[in-house]
Amino acid sequence: MIEGKEIAPLVSICVPIYNVSTYLNRCLDSILGQTYPNVEYIFVDDCSTDDSLLVLKRRLINCQLNYYIIENRENIGLAATRNIAIEHAHGHFITWVDSDDYVSKDMVAKMVATQIKYDCDIVTVDFIEQHSNFEQVVFQPSYLDAEDMACTLLARKAPVCIWGRLIRISLYRDNAIKPLANINCGEDYQVTARLAYYAHSVKNIHETLYYYNCTNEQSYTYQYSRSRFLQDWKSIEVLQKFFRDKRNSYQKALEIGILKLYSHHLVACCQAKDKASFYELHTKIRGIAPSAYTSVPFFLRLVLHITNYNLARFYIIPAAFTFKILKKIINLV
Repeated sequence: MIEGKEIAPLVSICVPIYNVSTYLNRCLDSILGQTYPNVEYIFVDDCSTDDSLLVLKRRLINCQLNYYIIENRENIGLAATRNIAIEHAHGHFITWVDSDDYVSKDMVAKMVATQIKYDCDIVTVDFIEQHSNFEQVVFQPSYLDAEDMACTLLARKAPVCIWGRLIRISLYRDNAIKPLANINCGEDYQVTARLAYYAHSVKNIHETLYYYNCTNEQSYTYQYSRSRFLQDWKSIEVLQKFFRDKRNSYQKALEIGILKLYSHHLVACCQAKDKASFYELHTKIRGIAPSAYTSVPFFLRLVLHITNYNLARFYIIPAAFTFKILKKIINLV
């Protein structure tokens, strides 16, 4: 025992579950075989309609590990399910693994080793993004400090995912940070920047230890929907309220993040022929400083300036098709 520190702090691996029976065994293989010795597992099933819960219970029936299964009485969505997991966690640190993803078996051990070495509040790892016909490594940036991490996340210059991180659980509890219930898309964006704001020290491990599955057609982020956009807008309102009395650097970073998020939404609106959302989005970006626009990629920046729906569709549809073809060519090289 090192004075003031635990050699092996308890880590809560939290797994929200909803209709992932196709992927769940792979996820369980990776987390139940972690090389780190002091782990508890918090599984929260959000009223799955497939046999996910049965798969889980069969895997754990003779398991000697420290685990808890919480079964929601009704389907409450991802954000509220994450909040339940936090309430039941006993660990000094928490790490999220989405149930259609999987991780390296030494991920927790490497995260904890880094946490102990630097006495940090958040440890982030690189990950592999898996698509149906290709994979790509996503390298997380090295942050100068916690403020740099918060601003980078607000500006969406790095993935805002909550998974792939080891987080001191007191950041959640001492600062009353949790995603709003019923926000099941973009709930990560609500939370990660606020956690970083309260952190004293953050570190990265530049190893690909998390595997992010982008092939699950049932996931919240897979398909277009107006509901998804409405939830993203609510997340932005949460961040605007939280950071409005903070340093100007946070507010400027958030403006950049808003433009990046909304530019992608404008493209999706045009592709889905959602004219009402297109004009609503343009209303929401009024008043954002012109200097923020330069941080948005050129193709998307033009979309922000085209306020006429028909003109935007005339620009976006062929441009998006060309961009998609180029991306495929690049991935094949």
